[in-house]
Amino acid sequence: MTAPDRLSELPVLFVDCQSTGATPAHGSLMELGWGWGDGPEVVSRRVRLPEGATVPRRVAKLTGLDDHALRDAPRADEVWRELAARAADAPTAVIHFAPFEERWLRALHASVDREAPFPFEVICTHAIARRLLPELPRRGLRALAGYLGAPVGMLRRSAEHVAATAFVWRALVSRLAAEGVHDRAALRDWLAHTPPAKPLARGWPMPRAAWRGLPDRPGVYRMRRRDGSLLYVGKARSLKARVASYFQKRRGVPDRTLEMLTQARDLDVTETASPLEAALLEHDEIKRHAPPYNVALREADRTCVFASRDLSSFADAPDARHPLGPFVHARPLRALPALVASLAGGDVPPAEALALPEDRAPDEATWRAAL
Repeated sequence: MTAPDRLSELPVLFVDCQSTGATPAHGSLMELGWGWGDGPEVVSRRVRLPEGATVPRRVAKLTGLDDHALRDAPRADEVWRELAARAADAPTAVIHFAPFEERWLRALHASVDREAPFPFEVICTHAIARRLLPELPRRGLRALAGYLGAPVGMLRRSAEHVAATAFVWRALVSRLAAEGVHDRAALRDWLAHTPPAKPLARGWPMPRAAWRGLPDRPGVYRMRRRDGSLLYVGKARSLKARVASYFQKRRGVPDRTLEMLTQARDLDVTETASPLEAALLEHDEIKRHAPPYNVALREADRTCVFASRDLSSFADAPDARHPLGPFVHARPLRALPALVASLAGGDVPPAEALALPEDRAPDEATWRAAL
C-alpha cells in the first residue's frame, strides 16, 4: 500500500457549493468553496448569476448573498477551471452529502469540457456517517461536526462548510481505521458492501444519568456540547418533565431539535421560585450568551415582548405594568381578548382583530365561520 492511498494521508479537496436551487435545472450556483491540508487552507469564490437569474429572498437571508453581491463575481466556468486545476494534486473530492454538490460539479464540468473525464473521485462523508453512526438523531454537517467535537456556527457559507467537512473527514478516518478500513480501495469496498443500518431507536449522545432525576420544579436548563460550549437555554415549569420530553418523544420532533440533541452531551439546571422567574432568567441568558439554537430570542433574529395582564399593552422589557412574558411576538396576543370574548358568547370581532398581514388575513366570511 503506497502512502498516498492511506486515508489518513490521502491528498483530498474538501468541496462545497451554495446555490439558489436544489439542482442545476432549478437554480443557479452562487458560491463554490474548496480547501486542502490540515488547516484547511480554504478558497471561496462567489459565482456570477446567469443573465436573468436572481437570488430568492429566503436564500439571500440565509446566506447573505444577493444579486448585488454576485454582480461582479467571476463566471461559473472560470471558477470551475480554477477548482479543476487542483485535481492534478488532489484528485479526490471529499464532500458532505455529495449527491447535492456532485450534480453541480458535473454540470459545470460538462459546460466547460464535455468530452474530458470528470477530474475527481468523490467521497461522501454523509454516506460514511450513515454506516458508522446509524443511531444518531441527525447526520447533517452541523450536527455531525458538533457530535464529533467541533462547535461550529450557523454554516451559511461555503468556506464554513469546507472547514467543517475537513474536521468531519479526519474524525471519520480515525473511526474507519477502527473498522479495518485504511485505504481508498478498502473504503470503496466497505461502502459498497455495508448498507446503512436502521436502528430500532435513536441513540442519544447525552447519557441518561445527565437528565434523569431532575426536580419537578420550575427552572432553566442548559444543553451543552462535549467541550462545555452552550447549545441551548430553555425554561420549564417542571424541569423533570420538560427535559425528559426531549428524549422520550418518538414522533414529530423538529429537525432543528434533533440536530441540537445530536450534539448535546451534558446538561445543567438552575431551579427558580416560579415559572416567571425562570422565563426572565432564560431571557437574560439568551441575550448574554446567544446560544446557537435559541433562534426566537436572539437579538440578531428577533426580539421578545412582555405584556400587560389584559394584553392591551406591550413592552420590550418587563415592568410593573407588563409582567407577562417573554413572548416571541405581540401579534397573536393582540387578537386574544377578542377571541375570548367571542367564545364566551359575545359579538364576533372583525377579522382585523387578528392583526395579520393583509396577504395572510382571512376574508370576513371565513373568519366568522371559523369562530
